[in-house]
Amino acid sequence: MRIVLRALYLLTVSTLIVVFGIFVYANLLVSSFNVFIYDSIVEIENAPIAMVFGGGVDKNGAMTEMLAERVRRGVELYKVGKVKKIFMTGDDGSMRFDEITPMRNYAINLGVNAEDIMIDPASFNTYSSCLRAREEYNLTHVIAVSQSFHLPRILFFCNNQKIRTVGYPADLEELSFGDIIWGTNFREMLARLKGWWQMEYSQPNAVLVNSSKETEVVKK
Repeated sequence: MRIVLRALYLLTVSTLIVVFGIFVYANLLVSSFNVFIYDSIVEIENAPIAMVFGGGVDKNGAMTEMLAERVRRGVELYKVGKVKKIFMTGDDGSMRFDEITPMRNYAINLGVNAEDIMIDPASFNTYSSCLRAREEYNLTHVIAVSQSFHLPRILFFCNNQKIRTVGYPADLEELSFGDIIWGTNFREMLARLKGWWQMEYSQPNAVLVNSSKETEVVKK
């Protein structure tokens, strides 16, 4: 009996060590894409498109402050001539909530020409946003706009999808303690582990929406 218990103990410990090792490796790999993030709008390279990622709305349908900041930074790139168009990627309400409509309306209110806004209404997570940007919209070079904690995962996904991507952060001046501990740290570390698994192994499908709004599924 002792031999069996010892064997189970060693197996459990070995498994935990392997899982922890994978967790650390995945996070270090994704974090390495920090080198493609530019805080200065002067230093960031020009690109055809700013890719602004959805980030949630409140119960009344208004953008969260984090999402509004992403739109403002995308518009900033547009107004100084770093990009010619803004590509907004997120949910149009068919899955959870409509991010796209308030994002688009806000950008127009800030002075962006409506014809310079492109929309992907069926990207429900970061992985599918980058996959669909390449497969459905044929994007090859973008500036990704999101918060600093999110950008390494975006850059990991998009560059691995053969989209030349650099990041421009949309950071708020103040974050709550809860946001710092959960939203921008531990939760993101788990998301990076999941993202590494998606890119390396599971490679999930993404829903593609054509002009008639019919849906089809494509394999990466």
